[in-house]
Amino acid sequence: MPISPLTIPKDPVDFPKLADLNLGDLTGLGQHQCNQLGDVIYDRYIDVNSKTKIKGIVPHYESKQYSFRSTDLDRTLMSMWSISMGLFKEGTGRRAIVNYKDAHDMGREVFALPNGTQAVPIHTVSEDMDSLLLGFSFCNTVLNRMSIIRSSKGYIDFFKKHRVVIDKLYNETGWKAQPNDGNIGVLFDLLTVQRSHDLLSIRWVNENWEVIDSIRNNFLLMIYNYNVIGKEGSSELIKTLKSNMDSTTKYKYIHYSAHDTTLQSLAASLKLTNDYPFLGYQPNYGAWLALELHEMTDGTAAVRIVHGKQYNDTSTPLKLTSLGCNTEFCPLTEFEKHITRDSIVTNWCRACDNSQRNICASEYLKSSEESYIAFLVSTPTLAFTNAITLIALVFACARSRRQKYKEMD
Repeated sequence: MPISPLTIPKDPVDFPKLADLNLGDLTGLGQHQCNQLGDVIYDRYIDVNSKTKIKGIVPHYESKQYSFRSTDLDRTLMSMWSISMGLFKEGTGRRAIVNYKDAHDMGREVFALPNGTQAVPIHTVSEDMDSLLLGFSFCNTVLNRMSIIRSSKGYIDFFKKHRVVIDKLYNETGWKAQPNDGNIGVLFDLLTVQRSHDLLSIRWVNENWEVIDSIRNNFLLMIYNYNVIGKEGSSELIKTLKSNMDSTTKYKYIHYSAHDTTLQSLAASLKLTNDYPFLGYQPNYGAWLALELHEMTDGTAAVRIVHGKQYNDTSTPLKLTSLGCNTEFCPLTEFEKHITRDSIVTNWCRACDNSQRNICASEYLKSSEESYIAFLVSTPTLAFTNAITLIALVFACARSRRQKYKEMD
């Protein structure tokens, strides 16, 4: 669902009335697609018959093996729940209801929840304190770079080049543009939501969608690249990933429900957008980016990046060429050396000049050690190995245009 009451003037849709949902909720289509994504992940990593099943993983929720984390927004929490229904099939949620000691207690033989549905805990923190999954939105250093883009020659030339189409888009939609096209991203998002639900009736827009989408994607790539996002944008996420890979008490599966902007920023901080520009484009619903931890046949560990372009897509391996790894399977020691140098800052709050933000209050009021520990949370990666030992995934079944474009206003 759109996250604001704004509508397209010449093609307004009252989503709350039409869909019987509140603004910001995950639509039925979004829930269905996320559930299908859960099926795809299950088939590859959890199904006992899968050749790529994670070593030792169980097909039902087990707190020592699975970890789920979401941003604190209804649509991302609903996305994670929808995915969990695909991961844990009906009938896997067998739990004793009453007497655990009595082997003959019939409470052991029934499901605690209807149809054996599996309940899972989804962890979160308040949106304004989420440096892990939304750090790029709260980092002044990154936001300053984004603002510089608006006055850059490249930005001005880009909009000059596409001015005829953009002005036509404004005219056809009735959109009131802000100076320097400051709110064009909101229009792009509204059009995407309506079109994905077959509710966009402006003929010219539908007929020229590929052109419009190309303009939007190249506009986004000016923002979501390493020069703008830098180390700081996803530092806490990547730092936590490294911590999990180094941990002796690893989860088998770590999953993050986040936003399109989270995917774009993570790709930028890992320099993936240098090699694969499409990772800076607008992700499709249910898109995901994962880092797989492999246990190689010689006993060493290696990392592989895989990408799914949408909810029902199979994984496509990527190379971290610009980061410094020229092979598909990057040795863990080499991967950690590269991300420490290029994708992680030692002190995120200070690197972001965040002394006035609540998210960094602990850094400036307490010791650096206390602040560092407070930031240590799990990260998104898929873990796949010759003998798969760890899996983690970051995905987006929802838009986050408020996060993506507010810094451009």
